[in-house]
Formats: sequence, structure tokens, C-alpha cells
Amino acid sequence: MAEKEPRRRYPLKKHMRNIAVIIVATFLDCTGFLIFIQPNNFLAGGIWGVAGIIHYFIPLIPLGAYVAILNTPLLIWGWRKL
Repeated sequence: MAEKEPRRRYPLKKHMRNIAVIIVATFLDCTGFLIFIQPNNFLAGGIWGVAGIIHYFIPLIPLGAYVAILNTPLLIWGWRKL
């Protein structure tokens, strides 16, 4: 059986920078969606698009909740692949 590669360790400063970039990018993505796409009844691609379709037919919970629900399996899958 092949040996696993040892996990690389990153400095805390690099982790904090990466987290800050992800937060800013997520904020910009959500803002753009809520300002431009949703009010004009456009449909985005990817998870946002699938969540928009589900929300259109089943408007029980907010659109962001559908996005979070659909992204959770992808997050878990990505975490395991790391």
C-alpha cells in the first residue's frame, strides 16, 4: 500500500489571508447576485442556478439557504479530498 504524503503546514498568517479573500469574494458574489441577477429575473449558472430553480418552484426557505444546502455536500467532498 502506498504511503500517504505528509500534510503541508501553512503559517497562520497565510491561512488568515486566504480566509479573508474567501469572505470578500463571497460577499461580492452574493451582492452581485442580489443586485443584478435576482431583481431582473435572470438565472445564474452552477449552484446558484440550481438553487434559483428550486427556490422558484418551492419558495419555502430563502434562496441563500438553498445555496448553503447544495454547497454542503461539495464542501464535505472537497474537505475529504484534501
